[in-house]
Amino acid sequence: TVQWLLDNYETAEGVSLPRSTLYNHYLLHSQEQKLEPVNAASFGKLIRSVFMGLRTRRLGTRGNSKYHYYGLRIKA
Repeated sequence: TVQWLLDNYETAEGVSLPRSTLYNHYLLHSQEQKLEPVNAASFGKLIRSVFMGLRTRRLGTRGNSKYHYYGLRIKA
């Protein structure tokens, strides 16, 4: 899973990625590899251990905001 994260994501300044998008991508990967996925909280801890200094932000309009990882993007 750590290698998969490093293969698919990279740190970048000034970009953000919805947490739910990242977790759903991970669930899909787990299903394809026939692995048992961890819950969202444990996945968040894993991401923070892989990408040091990652920040979270709440983006969106009032009542419709979502948490995003700030400083992380999908590799091209």
